[in-house]
Amino acid sequence: MKIQVGLGLRPCRAVHPGFAVNLLIGYSLFVGLRPALRVADAQSFFASRGLGEEQISYDALQSALGKAFLFSYENPSFPLNLKSVLTLGNINQGILYGKEDKNGRLLYNIKFNYLKILIPLPFKTKIGLSLRERFSQDFDVYSETSGIYYWHITGKGGINSLSLAFAKQIQEVFSLGVAYDYLFGGSEEVWSFETEEQVLTQETIGGCYRGGVWKFTTLGRIKGIQLGAGIEFFRPLKYIGLSGMSGESVQEIRLSPVYNLGIGFSPNEKKHFSFGVTYRDWRKVKLGESIWSTFTNGLLFSLGFSDYLREKYPLRIGYCENFWYLLSRERKRVGESSINFGTSVRIPKYGFFDFSLEIFYRRGRYLKEMGAKLNSSVRFDEVWQKRKRRWGY
Repeated sequence: MKIQVGLGLRPCRAVHPGFAVNLLIGYSLFVGLRPALRVADAQSFFASRGLGEEQISYDALQSALGKAFLFSYENPSFPLNLKSVLTLGNINQGILYGKEDKNGRLLYNIKFNYLKILIPLPFKTKIGLSLRERFSQDFDVYSETSGIYYWHITGKGGINSLSLAFAKQIQEVFSLGVAYDYLFGGSEEVWSFETEEQVLTQETIGGCYRGGVWKFTTLGRIKGIQLGAGIEFFRPLKYIGLSGMSGESVQEIRLSPVYNLGIGFSPNEKKHFSFGVTYRDWRKVKLGESIWSTFTNGLLFSLGFSDYLREKYPLRIGYCENFWYLLSRERKRVGESSINFGTSVRIPKYGFFDFSLEIFYRRGRYLKEMGAKLNSSVRFDEVWQKRKRRWGY
């Protein structure tokens, strides 16, 4: 059995003239999971569609609580009270097993994918600067033809986000935030026509993306209850490709807004419950003047709970049900279920190490993916504080 995975918005800068331009829109790959189990460096087989795999987990703390956007550091209004400079970095590594009938392949990935700094300012304001991956276009697939010949297609790269955020706190219970994300990046695909013994021909195509996103968020607290809402407006995302024969090619991708809602409840200082929803109506996404037929309305539900088993060791548990913005070849929604666990270890005088383990299951009818991700984040929230000199040290 074979799986058809549509080749989405792939760059079109060809090493050999005339190869890439006709591959940009509407091209599909018949992807067969090779019978032999092998390890490849990639993110997901589904990352070869659309804009790639959307990265909705930023750091270990957010991931462990179910990936709710409004209760993450990417929300300009979060946290409600910022008392010191906060610096955050994250390393994500994952292992994934893709299966189709009795055939399977093993994928592994490790990357530094998030960096954030938050700075408190006078008049209860704060600014933030972050760099993260928004979409991953890493993949490694096979397109079987007849007999012993097949295409082997690998993709590398994706779309990144450089964000500048500002927030204003009103009294002690409410915050308004705004951020602008500059989207940029590019990817490269290598198409190899092969047999089991040798590579017959090989072509490389590539290109880049440029765009932006405006975010507007609110976050409020009434006693032990937190409420939040947010919306993201996308400026046209430009896809720029080059071809030896056709020169530069520019396409505009028009994305609809993304909506976020969240509620949190803290019965005491140690326990915390959270629920989040993210909705993106991307059924009418346009590439130029054409509707992008592989896009659908994406929906994410998030549940999170945290408590302390011991005074210094928090326990975090999260559940996420994520319906991707992509459709499979059979016009079925790509769904993903995940359960998350996490904790923190204190770094004396500096901050915390945060850890989360995510176990997930993805399905797109014929193609199934199972795997795990380990997020390791360092969170410095004391190193920049002004300290008083004391006798004895």
